[in-house]
Amino acid sequence: MTELALVVSKTLWSSFVSFFEKIAAQYEEEFRIRADRARIVNELNATTDRQLADMGFSRSDIPAIANGTYQR
Repeated sequence: MTELALVVSKTLWSSFVSFFEKIAAQYEEEFRIRADRARIVNELNATTDRQLADMGFSRSDIPAIANGTYQR
């Protein structure tokens, strides 16, 4: 009986740990995505209006570019 309780306990614990590992991985991925978007916004905001125009963008396009939803 003790062995069965120990096996069940280990199984529950491993599924609990696995659940939080998945949450941590999703959080890390979201953090990386947000950091990439912030870097893109900062770099585009550092350019002049003329440079943006040369690339075919305006300042109002920056959020869509950073989010990956920009369409010409």
